[in-house]
Amino acid sequence: MGAAVLKTLSGCTSLTSSARFHLPVETAIIRRQDASHVSATHSRHLATFAARLGIASVGFVAALFAAAMLSVIPSALEAASLTVALDRDEIYEGESVQLIVTIRDAQDYEPPDLSALTDFQVGSLGDRSMNASSVIIINGRRTDNHQLGHKYFYKVTPNTTGLVTLPSISAIGDGERLTSEPIALRVKPADSQDAVRLEVRVEPSTVYPTQPFTVTVHLLLRELPGEYASNNPLQIKQREPPRLEIPWLQDENLPATVVPTDEWKSVVEPLLNAKGWGVQLNNFQSDSGFSIFQRQVTTFLPKADKTARTLQNDENAEYWRYSFRRTFVARSSGTIDMSRVEIKGDFVTDVARKRPVTERIYAFAAPAEIRVKAVPVDGRPKSYLGVVGPCQLEIELTPRASNVGDPLTLTFSLQGEGTVHDARAPDLAQLPEIAERFRLREPTSELTENGQVFTYSLRALDEAVDAFPSIEAAYFDVDRESFVALRTDPIPLEIRRAEKLDRGAIVSSSAGVKESANLETAIEGIFANDSALNSLRNDAPRLGPWAVRWGGMLGAYGLVTFFVRRQRELRSDPARLRRRQAAESARSIMGKAQDGRFDVIHDSLVGLVADVADLPAEGLTPRETYEQAVELGIEPALAERLREVLEQCDAQRYARSTTTDDLTQAGRRTLDELICAFGALQQLK
Repeated sequence: MGAAVLKTLSGCTSLTSSARFHLPVETAIIRRQDASHVSATHSRHLATFAARLGIASVGFVAALFAAAMLSVIPSALEAASLTVALDRDEIYEGESVQLIVTIRDAQDYEPPDLSALTDFQVGSLGDRSMNASSVIIINGRRTDNHQLGHKYFYKVTPNTTGLVTLPSISAIGDGERLTSEPIALRVKPADSQDAVRLEVRVEPSTVYPTQPFTVTVHLLLRELPGEYASNNPLQIKQREPPRLEIPWLQDENLPATVVPTDEWKSVVEPLLNAKGWGVQLNNFQSDSGFSIFQRQVTTFLPKADKTARTLQNDENAEYWRYSFRRTFVARSSGTIDMSRVEIKGDFVTDVARKRPVTERIYAFAAPAEIRVKAVPVDGRPKSYLGVVGPCQLEIELTPRASNVGDPLTLTFSLQGEGTVHDARAPDLAQLPEIAERFRLREPTSELTENGQVFTYSLRALDEAVDAFPSIEAAYFDVDRESFVALRTDPIPLEIRRAEKLDRGAIVSSSAGVKESANLETAIEGIFANDSALNSLRNDAPRLGPWAVRWGGMLGAYGLVTFFVRRQRELRSDPARLRRRQAAESARSIMGKAQDGRFDVIHDSLVGLVADVADLPAEGLTPRETYEQAVELGIEPALAERLREVLEQCDAQRYARSTTTDDLTQAGRRTLDELICAFGALQQLK
């Protein structure tokens, strides 16, 4: 807790009229836990102090000292409190202020309750602890300072103009409800004037994913009268250039689903004006990464042209037009709102006595809206891989010549400018011309700089296979607004019957000996040059006793080794670990479905089946997941519900960006039923 500091006076008048004295400078720290305690050291100081004053009673001096201490004890024992502050007390319509809520002297507290701010848009900017302790030692005297507190920061945007009031904010501190005083904020409306205008244009305003769109901001300044008509209004000397805010010129302010086609520096740097003409832009001088922006004021001046606009009194007037533009692409369907654009500052609006007259003006333009259409469901071919935008397809099969049953490697490569990184692997097992001739394994995928590569392992089933058939893959062309099918050429193959060796093929003969297809036995005898029987003796070592001993030891070692390895295998078996963690992993993924993400539902259900079956989850189709679930022992009715949910997820993937509550509930219910079924089948151990 905070400590109260008592400083005795360094000089004062004595209690008697005939004496003067000086008090030594002294500091005492009073805390909650020891505020009533006076040490023996302090008592000795009081006695010394009384002797210097010539006062016999130490109690009188102690009383004075205690009175001084009591005057500061309340500050040391202050109760928890809550205060609020704004970083500004006056803003323009549409602007935001930072609200700072501070909780002090509370050991236990909860975040502030901002539910009373119904007329404001509120966003959290984080929080920060104020707890701190410090120790100061001067001339051997120690001072401990302690502080408790926490600050919360919010971005607050009023919904109305005029003098608005932020109502009281409350929070719980040390078990008590703390409240703040209301705070006033003046919100000035946008000026009703014709001198400065902001316009935002989007071309085109409706696109498909990966289709580029350009957002342009037009700053319009009304032409000045008289001899200043030919003068560029932004090239007339002013005390400070106006400040223009275009948030989406910088990448960190872009919506998550929007990707720029060029770097923001390449858009802004050409507009830099070294002479100080133009406008200040996004506070680049202090916040941007430009190393060249080291001047006191950094300004930007686009090339201007002239255009006509209708005034509020229905008359026409000429305007100078300055344009700022940037091009983007959207990665998914939905509605995109680019941030609002605003400008404020001093503008030259008139001429008096041949001198320019400035006026302080604030203007803004509403956020630009872009509608990103979903890929249509009607007319979507079965070979559609989920790619939006042009792409190229290449396949390669190696080796071209092999035996029946030998492994072959098929490489399926997609390259292009579209959403190829989101492509699904072609389901080749569903093509009869491939499934009847080859046995396939699930493909692996690898992302490349401009595409994705799927690799399949397959084996020919018989020697009648003479080619790998043509494959079709489709993508959606945003320019044509239609699906485009790509087809590969057949790949010729030479498949041979696997050869079988008879036993004559594995017999080799020495040089000069007639080859025979039959095995022969040498009958010359044991010793060709010695026929005496007494030369025969048993020179073989007696291995029986040794074999028993070594065999026993090796057998025991083998049993121990087998037991240890078996235990390690059971504990480290990846397939077993996947099965044991399958339910927890699936529930963890499904927990994110509260945001309405169909892909989360799909990944949770497919991942559960894949983990139990020890298969890669990537590329599993609804039908394959259904078949695998049935093979694992799941009842067909439950497996059918699983397939229906997965097919609805696939339909949602390109119909719209969010799923429905019914689909979310169906996914969670199906997941719970699957986990119960797998548990009953002992598949999760």
